[in-house]
Amino acid sequence: MDTYYVIAGSFLEEERANNHVATIQSAGHSEVKIVRFPNSPYHSVCVETFSSRKDAYALKRKLEQENIDSFVRAVPKTQ
Repeated sequence: MDTYYVIAGSFLEEERANNHVATIQSAGHSEVKIVRFPNSPYHSVCVETFSSRKDAYALKRKLEQENIDSFVRAVPKTQ
């Protein structure tokens, strides 16, 4: 089963990612955190994770209504 990450931005500089986390938190999303995916130099701002693709895309649509750009990244669970 995959894990679905709702990502609201990816930054090379950690400070920029931290600033974006604060912006997302001020919009009422307390679960937001920075994640680093394997083999990626980016600090990704993850609003929330889900085990359901449907739930992840529901949050993405909600963020769009709040004028927060985001995308869903599916990460396969490793055995």
